[in-house]
Amino acid sequence: MSASAKTQYFYSAGKRKTAIARVKLYEGGKGDMTVNGKKIRDYFPTPLHVENALAALRITDNANKFDAEVVIKGGGKSA
Repeated sequence: MSASAKTQYFYSAGKRKTAIARVKLYEGGKGDMTVNGKKIRDYFPTPLHVENALAALRITDNANKFDAEVVIKGGGKSA
């Protein structure tokens, strides 16, 4: 089941300068993450960017327990 087909989720938003990130975490997932509608590995240009984006989930041993949908507006990829 895709993350968008699930109904219950944790939601958070963050801002810095002109950038806004909105995140939905779906429990019971397999670790699938999309950023602006693309798979995380397709969105970020290097494996280091992917690792940085997933660091908090890996450190807390939650990388394979949640699916995530992230929408980012403003700031650019390297902001």
